[in-house]
Amino acid sequence: MRKILLIVGILALFSADFTVAQTPFHFTVGTPNGTNAPATYPTPFANWYWGTRQQYLILASELNALGVTKGDLTEVSFNVTAINACPALTNYQMWVKTTSNLPSLTTWEPNMGSPVYGPTTYSPVVGVNTFTFPKIAWNGSDNIVIEICSNLSGYLSNGNASVQWSIGNSFNASRTYRADNATNCGNPLTSNLLPTNRPIITLRIDPPYQNDSEPLSFDLPGQAICNSGKDVKISISNKGISNLYSTKIGWTVIRNGNSFPINSFIWNGNLGPETSANNIPVGQFATGFENGDLFKFWTSEPNGFIDSNIVNDTIILDMREGISGAFNVGGFFNLDFANMQTAMQFVDSFGAVCDTLIFNVRDGIYSSQIEFNEVFNTGID
Repeated sequence: MRKILLIVGILALFSADFTVAQTPFHFTVGTPNGTNAPATYPTPFANWYWGTRQQYLILASELNALGVTKGDLTEVSFNVTAINACPALTNYQMWVKTTSNLPSLTTWEPNMGSPVYGPTTYSPVVGVNTFTFPKIAWNGSDNIVIEICSNLSGYLSNGNASVQWSIGNSFNASRTYRADNATNCGNPLTSNLLPTNRPIITLRIDPPYQNDSEPLSFDLPGQAICNSGKDVKISISNKGISNLYSTKIGWTVIRNGNSFPINSFIWNGNLGPETSANNIPVGQFATGFENGDLFKFWTSEPNGFIDSNIVNDTIILDMREGISGAFNVGGFFNLDFANMQTAMQFVDSFGAVCDTLIFNVRDGIYSSQIEFNEVFNTGID
């Protein structure tokens, strides 16, 4: 089932100057001590040589010293003080990995997995350069490795952007390979320039939430309206680190911009972290559902407390009338649709399927190219 997320939250704004106080969930690692020069490394934005491969190591102890115990890593930021001659960087990629076996970058950290960013062309800007990616769970004790690479087909004098950095760390905090070739990404060689220096890095680490209930899905009747049933069932999940014993559930239907009265329900049970409760009966919609209705539901007060994370508390799902049956395409007798194009338009006019929908396509030449829009209640079978 597909969801339209209604996100309600507080945006955390932060300054381009990493030397100021940190905002909640953003943690700056390293003590600023100047910047790299336009021809020196490490820097995450480099074209003094054609390309570069770099890894940066952040120790768990550095984050622990900032008061971070564990959480979900979702952003990496660098503060550029001068672009210099750095161009748009092609094949720009970033990997992020947690590891318990790397106290110092005396060798490349292997098996970095899939890129969390790129490959793409990236143009650095003066100020904060932020890279956002799906959350990576950090347990509070593993170290974090960030790998960056880019490849161009030429270089520019003074082609490295200047980035705030820390110098003289007590461990190898960076590892660098630079070369005038197009095969820097994954190259096992090392230029090993200033390995105890590292760019100042700001990480967004969202803390684990103690009490966090989340609306998960609309189970009955679902987004495909296939019968006249008026019962409403939904699913919720526990996104907190504490077991979920109760939560409030509210729901309503929005039709032509107008909301029906709000329905309230209190769920009680026992859900462990990252588990769900399905097909929870939360009432009836006596009016009956219609094509184009919006079903909105939300959760609140998990375990009787204010929800620790309000961003994931509400979803809105659009509902569509479903169709089923068998139809004939092409031919001359018992014809339903002359071609697949008109059959596709027929399905799109409903937007949902109930039970089985079959198109019997008769022999013939069909020259059109078809592509169905999103159709609810369909699978790969």
